[in-house]
Amino acid sequence: MSAVLASSTNRTEPPIASCIGCGCTDSHACLGGCHWLVVNRNQGVGVCSRCPSWKSRWDAGVRTPAIRSSLQPVPAALAGGAQRLGNSPCTPHQRLYIRTLMDRAEPDSYHACLMHRRFFEAANLPAPTPGAKLDPTLEALTRAQASALIGVLRKEVGDDD
Repeated sequence: MSAVLASSTNRTEPPIASCIGCGCTDSHACLGGCHWLVVNRNQGVGVCSRCPSWKSRWDAGVRTPAIRSSLQPVPAALAGGAQRLGNSPCTPHQRLYIRTLMDRAEPDSYHACLMHRRFFEAANLPAPTPGAKLDPTLEALTRAQASALIGVLRKEVGDDD
């Protein structure tokens, strides 16, 4: 019995993995839940079911997370003002927040519909084609465009504190 107990206490837990697309982890899943499409426990990274568009990057060998830890230094290009944040691509967190707000406003947030068109137009953005998948449209937004769309959606769902 003591040998069984000793072997169970000497086991090490596998490292926690984080998604290279949105930054969710084993212990902090995406809103609404997710699971691993692919995961490498040795490297501590994977692609979750909410980020299927990142699977092609994974398959190409890209294992760098899109989300930077708040403890990491700011890149020199941003610190020096060489790149305006408003023109840089929107963050995975912005896309997740947009998707969450759309879920609250409309049942289907994966394909564009006329209601989505109204949101985009209110934010002065080109409207997606009805029936088209929203992921490519959201990934193409800049941070400033994503912020404008978030503002419109927050008003729609009554979350405009």
